[in-house]
Amino acid sequence: MRGPVSVWLWICLMPVLPEAGQAQNTAVAIVSGLQGSAEVMIPGKAPRALRLFEWLETGASVKVHPASIVVLAFAGDTVRERALIKEHLNRRGDPESLALMAAIDSGLGLLLEARNGFMAALAKTDNPEIRAIVKELDRQIGSGSEDKK
Repeated sequence: MRGPVSVWLWICLMPVLPEAGQAQNTAVAIVSGLQGSAEVMIPGKAPRALRLFEWLETGASVKVHPASIVVLAFAGDTVRERALIKEHLNRRGDPESLALMAAIDSGLGLLLEARNGFMAALAKTDNPEIRAIVKELDRQIGSGSEDKK
C-alpha cells in the first residue's frame, strides 16, 4: 500500500498558450495529484469535477471533498525554471513526476515533449488517465492511429 502523496510546490506563474479561438487565460497551477474527488469553480462557469493534470487559471478555486487529497504544482515562466523542474522530476523518475513534467510541457504547448513524457510515465505504470491523455495528444499532434486512416 502506498503512503500519502508528498506535497511540494514550485511557486511562480506561467502564461499558457491559448487554443485556437480562445482568449488567453493565465494558468497558475496544475493538478499533479488527485486522490478521491474535488470540484473546480471558475468565475462565470458551473462547478465541475477536477481532473488530474488539469491546468487551473487565475481566479479558480478548488473544493476538496472529504477524505480526498489534491496536490497542486505551481509552474514557472522561464526556460531556466522549466529546465530546473524537469531535472528535479526526471531525477525522481517515478510515474507521477514524469507525468507532471509532461503536463507542464503540454501547458506550454510542447506537445511532442509532453507525449514523450507521458509515454515514459506509461512505461512505469499503466494509468488509464495518462493513456487517455496520450490519445488526445496523438490526436492534437496528428500522429494518432485514427488520424492515419
